[in-house]
Amino acid sequence: MKLSASIVTYNSIGDIRGVLDSLRQSDCAQQCAVTVVDNGSTDGTVELLEREYPEIALIRSGNVGYGAGNNKALLSARSDYHFVLNPDVVFGPALLSDVVSYMEQNKACVLCTPDVYDGDGNRIPSPRKAPRLRYIAARFLPWKLKLLQAWRDEFTDYQNQSTDAYPIELCPGFFMAMRTQTAQQIGGFDERFFLYYEDTDLSRRMREKGEVMCLPFLHVTHHEKRAAYRSKWARRQMIRSLIRYFNKWGWRL
Repeated sequence: MKLSASIVTYNSIGDIRGVLDSLRQSDCAQQCAVTVVDNGSTDGTVELLEREYPEIALIRSGNVGYGAGNNKALLSARSDYHFVLNPDVVFGPALLSDVVSYMEQNKACVLCTPDVYDGDGNRIPSPRKAPRLRYIAARFLPWKLKLLQAWRDEFTDYQNQSTDAYPIELCPGFFMAMRTQTAQQIGGFDERFFLYYEDTDLSRRMREKGEVMCLPFLHVTHHEKRAAYRSKWARRQMIRSLIRYFNKWGWRL
């Protein structure tokens, strides 16, 4: 079984060791070809990678965006399964093999993701539904209204306490496990999405080919930065991508 993984970095020196150490310590490390695509870091990320992780393939790129960066590895991968990982995720040594085992036993599954927890062991509500206007309003409006909270819970499927795999509408981009051939058939990520909603768009196109699943019996730890809540530049990118997504797939309340 051949595996591949891609990680896009941009000034990720504070995070990148965690995910690369997780891959290095994985029980299927010898089967997994890891590519890091650096989108023009200036904080020493590239130098760290060259010094401490000589086993990875490193691609130096201009800042082409998250989807386009991953495509540099995904579209040329010669593997059965490909993992798209954020620099700020960590996981146990059996996770990749457990994910592959599930997909081997469930041939209809073309894309999946585990549950996600923060560094304190708390489950993080993560998007599971395709975006709608009400979900976006509920996610970003600070008002404590019961209706908004109900929409937030619906968007993240927060009330779902299932321990069995269940279908979802999107896999978040911090950890995506996909059948390489299927992802390549649809052309990988739509590179018109520079940042944000490229994972949503990919998930939607993968759902046309098979099942997209959450595996709640597996988990990763995500040290998310919530950049869109702090940076004006990131908020602008999110709004642009959201408009592009709705224009592509339709505006739905």
